[in-house]
Parts: sequence; C-alpha cells; structure tokens
Amino acid sequence: MTISENTATSSEPPLRRLTREEARVVVAQWRKSGLTAQMFAPSVQVSAQTIYQWASDFRKEKRRIKKKQRPEPALQRIQIPTSVESTTTPDCALTIVLTTPPRIELQDTVPESLIRAAVQAVLQ
Repeated sequence: MTISENTATSSEPPLRRLTREEARVVVAQWRKSGLTAQMFAPSVQVSAQTIYQWASDFRKEKRRIKKKQRPEPALQRIQIPTSVESTTTPDCALTIVLTTPPRIELQDTVPESLIRAAVQAVLQ
C-alpha cells in the first residue's frame, strides 16, 4: 500500500508515492521538529493537510491495534455478607462488580471497615 501526495503542478514531474513506513517517518520527523505542519511540509514536499491526515490515520491505527490487544474483562461478582453466620443466601452489604469500568454497590449503611477490607481484597 502506498500513500500519495498530489501537490505537483503541471510543469513539475509528479511526486514519488510514499510507502506507509516512509509516511510514518515523515510524521515522526514533523513531530520531533516542533514546527507547524505548514512550516515543515515544504521540506518533505508534501502538503500540511497530508501530514495531518497521515498523523490522524496512524493514531487511529494505533488505537485499533491497542484495542485488539486488550483482553475482554471477565465479569466477576464478589459479595461480602453482613453476617458470616448466615446459612441462607447472605444479605450483602457490599457488592463489587469487576467490569469495565468496575463499580461498587453499597447498601444504606456499610461500616468503613467492611469497605476497607473489600478494597484491600480487590487490590491484592
């Protein structure tokens, strides 16, 4: 796949098409230069708009790759009963749902010590 730049006028020969890797190098050089795209573009014979488009394309590509590499979190429920002696389904004062983003569900009154113990258990 090649990336082209169509800024040549009729009296100039058409510019060489750049490969994706060459375009990446141009974008990296532009970022490192500290110049605006308008100031940098003439030095590499492309338009500022082309540099902006390449930079945008590469950012989107990087996000797509990162998203593919990120594992899907498994849903896990952790329930801490208010009473350990209970033999039936515990009355949960605190429920932590580990999803993206995680959330904590609290009943009306939950002792601070219970919250602290739950957070420490999750962080371990």
